[in-house]
Order: sequence, then structure tokens, then C-alpha cells
Amino acid sequence: TTRPASAIAGVADSSRLTLTQTLVRVVLPTFLIFLALVIVLGWQDRRSDSFRLASAPLSPRAASPDVLKQELWHLEVKRLQGSITAEDYRSARRRLDRNMRDKGRAAKVSAS
Repeated sequence: TTRPASAIAGVADSSRLTLTQTLVRVVLPTFLIFLALVIVLGWQDRRSDSFRLASAPLSPRAASPDVLKQELWHLEVKRLQGSITAEDYRSARRRLDRNMRDKGRAAKVSAS
């Protein structure tokens, strides 16, 4: 008993994955895993940047009011972009405000 060629071809074709099945079973899960990794790693990187910003001591050249203004501007940009947490923003802002006040006091003392 011989089978028709179309029946044999049908069995061979059904054993292969179609393009849609390949996309659904292989490519889509791979892409989703990759996307999840990018999101997680990007989030961690943003957290570490904001932590560094909030905890970094000012350098000696930061005594300049221009440097303090520039740091404040960068901090505000990060806040508006959403790349810094509210807690880290408040901490860094307090640190900058304190340094600006100290700088102002030092200028008043040296002027008198």
C-alpha cells in the first residue's frame, strides 16, 4: 500500500514549525527575556547613579558658587527626567542647600 505523495508531504510539513509558530515559541520569549533584562539593569543603573549623586561628598573645587549651581541644575534635570528617586533627590538637595548656606556664611565672614 502506497500513500499518495500529498499525504507524505503533509506529514513532513506538519513536523516543521511554521514561521508564526517559530515567532511565538522561540523569538517572542527570547525578546521578552531580553527586554526584561534591559529594564532591570537600566533601573539598577539609575538607582546607583542617584545614590552616588546623593551620597558623594563635594570636591574641594565645589566651593565655587558656579559649581554648586551646576550641581543643583543637574540634580533638577535628573528629577524632571525621573531618573532619581524622591528620597535621593531630597537628600542631595539638602546637601547642596547646606553647602550653599555654608559658602554664603564663609563669604560674609571673610568680607567683614
